[in-house]
Amino acid sequence: MSPEALQSQLAGNIQRISDFLEQLPEAYLQRSPDHRWTIAQELLHLTKSNEGTARLLSRLPEQLRKAENPSRSYEEIVREYQTKYAAANPPRGPQGVQPDEEASMDKFTLASQWNKTGQALLKSMETWPENKWGQYTLWKHPLLGVLTVQEMLYFTTFHNEHHAGIMEAKYTTLSESTT
Repeated sequence: MSPEALQSQLAGNIQRISDFLEQLPEAYLQRSPDHRWTIAQELLHLTKSNEGTARLLSRLPEQLRKAENPSRSYEEIVREYQTKYAAANPPRGPQGVQPDEEASMDKFTLASQWNKTGQALLKSMETWPENKWGQYTLWKHPLLGVLTVQEMLYFTTFHNEHHAGIMEAKYTTLSESTT
């Protein structure tokens, strides 16, 4: 995937979630059809995850370790994540990106945090020279291992799309059960 396509896809996923929040009735935020995370908790998880990625991307290349292997493709990152996620029991992200189980925020606050974090992530992505994306490692993901900047951007793009789908599906299920 080209850097331009990746940036466009990530920006589109961030906008997709912003649009979803705008039309979501507030009454659905704190509900879950599957007794797992609520829509608000899904959003908090994704906001924390994007915030962490933006923070990692704010570091200069010289502050990071050189990559020992070439970056995997977008498709390889997605396939490996889905395989390992399915095998995890239960699948959970790192502690720092877990939503507060008692999280109860209003729609305005959640949307404001989401939009602020999304813009910070896109800005931090733009400040990184594209020719260095595959040269440095950024983080060790609990399922994917050490990630180059490029792989982290691939994962982040997929992760946003993944959770957008989950939130939309939860809303659909909840809204259909009340009609």
